Amino acid sequence: MSMYVIAHFIGFIIRQFLLPNPFEAMWPEQAVILNWVLGLVLLPISYAITGIWYKRGDGAATGSILFNIVYIVLSLALWGIMEIIKIISDNPVLSAIIIAVILIAIIALVLIVRIKKKKVKEI
Repeated sequence: MSMYVIAHFIGFIIRQFLLPNPFEAMWPEQAVILNWVLGLVLLPISYAITGIWYKRGDGAATGSILFNIVYIVLSLALWGIMEIIKIISDNPVLSAIIIAVILIAIIALVLIVRIKKKKVKEI
């Protein structure tokens, strides 16, 4: 069994079973569905952030480990943000707007960093 398969499997177990569901506090009835949907959003964001440091082909296990670290950090950050929002307001619309703005800001930041990194390589 390769190191990549082991790293991938461990990351999957952590993501699916050990990370807290950030939506349970705000929307307990929809928490599982929201977690699956947002998980699908966090996957490409995590992949893009991982690509800032990891170049495909540099070792699949290393890439998988980096990806899982990034995903865990993003997921825990989202959980913390949801806990703070819950303290401040229980308005679901406001919560959704705050989460959307944060995710858009993260995506924009990742794109800016990747574009700047690509320009630096070209020089």
